[in-house]
Amino acid sequence: FVSSAGKPKAVILADMLELGEYSLAEHQAVVDQLKQNSFDKVVLIGKYFGQLKDKIPCIHFQTTPEAVQWFREQSFSGWSLLLKGSRSYALEQLIQL
Repeated sequence: FVSSAGKPKAVILADMLELGEYSLAEHQAVVDQLKQNSFDKVVLIGKYFGQLKDKIPCIHFQTTPEAVQWFREQSFSGWSLLLKGSRSYALEQLIQL
């Protein structure tokens, strides 16, 4: 995604809930990767990313329904989007708007 030609780029990530005791460390590793790359917008969803939201420029939501409400008010026409998170977050709701 980083090297793809599409611009502008947005990364929408929800917590990874299957990591057990490694959760916070693995979420930190994702945030570190986001810091190393340049994205036009970063949206993070969930409690683990919530603990790290102040470490990078981003928009954070605790839940998918909160994010859905925000997405309804945005225009991402022409954007390249990376959407990833645990299945329980049902992020497909964001692209069905």
